[in-house]
Amino acid sequence: MEKINFIIEWQADCCGIDDYFEIDGFLFMLKDENQIVDDGFIFYNFSENENGSVKYEKTKSKKGKNFRNVKIKVDLNMLDKRINKMIIAAQIYKSIEKDQDFGQIPQAFIAIEDDIGNELSLLDLAEEMSSSSGIVYAELVKKNGWQINIIKKDLKDIKKLCYEYGVDI
Repeated sequence: MEKINFIIEWQADCCGIDDYFEIDGFLFMLKDENQIVDDGFIFYNFSENENGSVKYEKTKSKKGKNFRNVKIKVDLNMLDKRINKMIIAAQIYKSIEKDQDFGQIPQAFIAIEDDIGNELSLLDLAEEMSSSSGIVYAELVKKNGWQINIIKKDLKDIKKLCYEYGVDI
């Protein structure tokens, strides 16, 4: 596997309001002792690392105008060699203020695909994480190649992960 994509897709409208739901994706790239590498926190406001091996894209979904899509594309061969773990997370934007959770979104999914579009993992957020507003979805660990471990852990606030991995916010 040379490239991998992390995809979050959801129905953005609800109750007749377009863009009612917004989901942010996050990628933490870690070195020894679970500490972030320089430029190793990728999200909507920092959409590409320095060498271009990771890119965050927000696009309209192929499912229709009311769907949104976030894709984080990773070229595993170009990654900083110190990176030995990556954490994938997602959270509903302003979920606390809006009192939102995944169960309120008619359709919301998070997936991992290989470089040719084969689905390696898929989770229906609305069904399996219905009372959550955020999720630590998976980790990729470098051991004789990259291995995917699905975590599915409830995430109340992305700031907690930032502090845990040494990201200054």
